[in-house]
Amino acid sequence: MSSPNPDNKLRIKCPDCSKVILIPDSMRGKTGKCPACGSRIRIPEQSVEPENTTPESRSSSAKSRQADSPTAGGSAASDGSGLPDEFTAAVETLTSRAAVLVWSLRIILLVLASRIFIFWRLYQNRRPSDLVRTSESVTLVLGLVMLVVTGIFHLRWKYRANANLSLVCKRPLKYSPLGSCVYYFVPLLNFFFPMRALHEIQSRSKANVGYMVYVWWTLVIGSTLLERAFYLQPGSSVLVGRDWIVLMVIASLRMMAGFFLIKVIKSVTEKQRRYRLAIEDSLR
Repeated sequence: MSSPNPDNKLRIKCPDCSKVILIPDSMRGKTGKCPACGSRIRIPEQSVEPENTTPESRSSSAKSRQADSPTAGGSAASDGSGLPDEFTAAVETLTSRAAVLVWSLRIILLVLASRIFIFWRLYQNRRPSDLVRTSESVTLVLGLVMLVVTGIFHLRWKYRANANLSLVCKRPLKYSPLGSCVYYFVPLLNFFFPMRALHEIQSRSKANVGYMVYVWWTLVIGSTLLERAFYLQPGSSVLVGRDWIVLMVIASLRMMAGFFLIKVIKSVTEKQRRYRLAIEDSLR
């Protein structure tokens, strides 16, 4: 057994954020909070790695942890938390993609808010000015462009989030990284499987936002069906009166869907960044 810590402190690692914490000796066997992430931690009776451990014992302990790691058996390196280095890099990629995606969604929300205001002005005025008409056309084109750009960013983020899980989880995912993206372009299947794939990603990432995925998809499908029904009706080429109210409702539904999607993206990205999904799910 190793000698007692000369500073009467224990060195433990937070299971959520992997931060090494110095705990007073009097806290042995008690429960405390991590100063970095706030997670509750059970303080062990002995330090995980005492400060006076010899280099030889550190090396032996590291080899033992690598052998017991869920990623052992290959040549992948580890970052000290039992996870491969490629997963650390993949999480950084996911974080950068999430930041771009969230900002593009915010731009779309701003465009939708502008269109709702313009639709209201068109509803109020029997003979709208040329400026209002021009603004409606500009926001329509800008919205379509941002929809395409955001769609690309969303697929890139979703692919990376799914691929990250494949790196560390023992249990295979029902949807592959490519499959979770391709279903958007398959008729009929795109009514169900994109939502299920995103729900699996948030569930295996321990994000606990499954109900937001359902609400987001319900709003997307509802607004899409309402829009198609509106433009398929006779005389939809000339918009007057209550037509603008219907367009306001469609834009409002899509705004709400955007808010829920932003929340899901940020929650999944944060959970993967904190490695909780790998520590909990890969040990099952």
